[in-house]
Amino acid sequence: MMASLPQPKLGAIASAAMTGLALLAIVPWPYATLGGIVANVTMCAIPFMVVVAGFWKGQEPQPIAGWNQPRRGLGLLGIAVVFAWVVYAVLSVTFGGSRGDTPFLAFGIILSIVVTFWLDVVFGGWPFTLIPNRLLGGVSLIVAAYLITALLLRTLDFSFFAGQTFYAGMDPAGPIPAWDMLVGGVSSLATIFLFLHFELWPLTRFPRLLRQPVLGLVWGLLILGIGIGGYLFGTRVLGLTPDTFLVTVPVPFMFGTVVVLTMFKGSLTNRLQGRVRSLVSAALAGVIGTGLAQFYLLLQPILTPDVPAASALDHHLWLASALLAVTFPLMAGYHDLFQLWPLATREDHSTEAPDPVSAGERN
Repeated sequence: MMASLPQPKLGAIASAAMTGLALLAIVPWPYATLGGIVANVTMCAIPFMVVVAGFWKGQEPQPIAGWNQPRRGLGLLGIAVVFAWVVYAVLSVTFGGSRGDTPFLAFGIILSIVVTFWLDVVFGGWPFTLIPNRLLGGVSLIVAAYLITALLLRTLDFSFFAGQTFYAGMDPAGPIPAWDMLVGGVSSLATIFLFLHFELWPLTRFPRLLRQPVLGLVWGLLILGIGIGGYLFGTRVLGLTPDTFLVTVPVPFMFGTVVVLTMFKGSLTNRLQGRVRSLVSAALAGVIGTGLAQFYLLLQPILTPDVPAASALDHHLWLASALLAVTFPLMAGYHDLFQLWPLATREDHSTEAPDPVSAGERN
């Protein structure tokens, strides 16, 4: 058996390999296809991977979870692919109203990812952890995430799409602007990642809070205060458009966090201690994520040359698709399904810092 590469070499090679694979995966698709069916299908796989890593802790579904790599990874990948296509087909009819890859469908898929992270990480899988059958508990969590998302969609206002061919009869005319819900939700997800750099400090100072559902309720209030507050400051005070804020603040930070905490397993800050380590870790995530986003934008004319050059919105949507819908699933899948094989052996697959995808098991 090949020995694991040491960190941070392992993280550097794994991150570079998944980034390169993501760029190759982007090349074949025109902009409309990449931002449409490709992005929607790949994002539909993310809730499954979150539950595999967090709720099931890599131990379900059996017997696949017990197989050696790469057989285990291939088996889980097969399930993820089937799951993604089935969910996409169902959501296309429900969220999308059978009108193709419309913004209604895309907004719903992205929000379902946010809700899944909230249930799995913030609430640690509660109350689904009360179900004796762990496999059934994870499936129930996923179903609940989509039901909650469906309710959230009913509160949204999509009137800015008025006049588009897909709009008639689809807007629920809720009180919340859809862009605010979408970017505010992603910002809350980035805030969850921020807390993981600090290993849930300052909540860890109060042991009585570290039980579900109390932890989820208290942590959730902090997440909403910081995440939504940051979004409102950026858009209402600084005057950024929601899509500009999305691709300059939460999305890059989330990707930087995946690199720092998942691929490098916190090894970049091993020599630091306490809150200094947490601050440096979060700062590194911001810098690396922003650098990655700028690198993608630099390559965009080569990767997807048909993105309208004069449209800032289209460039932002392309970047969100390239990062959220392509790179994130590849990195998460390589880590959660293949356990960084063959760079790391299963026995050595441990974390020295909270991992954003599997953090639900720590609550």
